[in-house]
Amino acid sequence: MNDLFLIGADISTLDQIEDFGGKFYHDGKEKGLMEILKDHSFNSFRLKIWNNPGLPLSYPEGYNNKNHIIKMADRIKKMGMKFLLDFHYSDFWADPQKQNKPGQWLNLSFDQLADKVYEFTYDVIASLNERDLLPDFVQIGNEIDNGFLWDEGRVDGSEMQWERFCRLLKSGIKAVGDSTANEGKIKIIIHKADSCNNKNARTFFDNLLLKKVDFDIIGFSFYPKFHGGFNELQNNLNDMASRYKKDIIIVETAWGWTTDKNSDYLIKTDDPNPDNLPFSVIGQKSFLKKLVKIIKEVPDNRCKGLFYWEPGFIKVDGVGWKYGAGNEWCNMLLFDFKGNALESMDVFLEF
Repeated sequence: MNDLFLIGADISTLDQIEDFGGKFYHDGKEKGLMEILKDHSFNSFRLKIWNNPGLPLSYPEGYNNKNHIIKMADRIKKMGMKFLLDFHYSDFWADPQKQNKPGQWLNLSFDQLADKVYEFTYDVIASLNERDLLPDFVQIGNEIDNGFLWDEGRVDGSEMQWERFCRLLKSGIKAVGDSTANEGKIKIIIHKADSCNNKNARTFFDNLLLKKVDFDIIGFSFYPKFHGGFNELQNNLNDMASRYKKDIIIVETAWGWTTDKNSDYLIKTDDPNPDNLPFSVIGQKSFLKKLVKIIKEVPDNRCKGLFYWEPGFIKVDGVGWKYGAGNEWCNMLLFDFKGNALESMDVFLEF
């Protein structure tokens, strides 16, 4: 980790896209997504895991569950890549606006819920360990600015809720260590979405350390629409590095490559754009260059790299935010609508 600059990608939908006929190309020749990314200096892949996909939502059960993770982890390891596993502790997407408990955990007491976090985490990591597929990094929760496993683990500012939230975090962290006896080889990431609000970041991580949550890496998302511009990002990353003396990773980021069909997308050209970058291939390349520059300038080499969020989430019938319900993200990829690699990806060859 001291010398490796992480260039990562979340590829959680890849096998589903492949199963439904999606294909990828570089210079006009069909090639696997993972191979194209590796050829462009990517060295790390990230996967999310849900508890029971499809329960109760109409998402196919064969994806984003433990069996999916084992299958994809095997592919990642065979390519010699670093592996980040992201526990959502939910049956569907978890983010600052929603942190819904898994359906099978809805009626548990708080003590039982903490036990389930431990048991579920232990089972997944132990299953990977049995197959020599251990992740290098594990996120305990996804974008947990406001806690997770609501309402028991929701952060509302009260001391009791900070205590509960941190106890749930500790359950997951302990399970990672207990399931491997690996003496810290798996690095624990705590993932906060808002990378640009330094006051909130200090409050969040001060409370975790006050409650003795033992973790290794601070993770942030960076989407200018939601979080802010490069100046705010740089100021916060620099402060985090000097204040906590912990490594930092941007575990999610992306920038748009087209304005075509703009009204269909989650992120649109009329959204907040603090640095006034264009939604184009050139704009995407400029965004990534500036972001990497900021990361590399963080004091003491504390910021270790970035993960581009779902660069290959191309539009394929049967694949979407919900099963078969369309894809609002395909203007934010590193591939065009037909799966052709964009030249903006070449920026990573410089690093």
